[in-house]
Amino acid sequence: MPPLHPLLLHTLIHTLLHTLLHTLLAGALNAMMRAYTELVGESRGYLTDKGSIDMARFERFVGMISTGEGYTVRKKMGRDASAPAPNARESEAPGEYKRRYYLQKLGLHPTDSAGRRRLIGSYLQGLTWCLEYYHNGCRSWDWFYPDFYAPLASDLVQLPSFDVSLEMGAPRPSPPPPAADHDP
Repeated sequence: MPPLHPLLLHTLIHTLLHTLLHTLLAGALNAMMRAYTELVGESRGYLTDKGSIDMARFERFVGMISTGEGYTVRKKMGRDASAPAPNARESEAPGEYKRRYYLQKLGLHPTDSAGRRRLIGSYLQGLTWCLEYYHNGCRSWDWFYPDFYAPLASDLVQLPSFDVSLEMGAPRPSPPPPAADHDP
């Protein structure tokens, strides 16, 4: 097995836990490590190189570990994915979990592809910000992730087409110290 850089592992776990690893005890971390090892062996390269992400490899990696996404999302959103539907009318249509996730968690209409693309772009900026921070220090004082939830892993496609850049900005000035009380 090729060596796994500690910063890469930290960045991957930190950013993917929210959407992909809700059930660590069920073997998700092992599945992620197996996929990573397989990918590195196939491509003869890592997901990152210092402060940059190889978007094509990252897309392939996320695709490999997103196979159980529907089950995980349905379970986290309160529908027991392992229980059979009482009748055919109540069974969930393919992709319904995506519609519900984006609408309920992010307020994105199912047909809002531009909104989903903005979300993915912001998520990729977040990954880049974390990686840059650990390798080179703060690369943007102004950047923040605008949402509470991440995009679904299965929607992280066509990643090389995203322009991921960060503007440096300036640090926020410290607030002035409180005025000293001077009693005469």
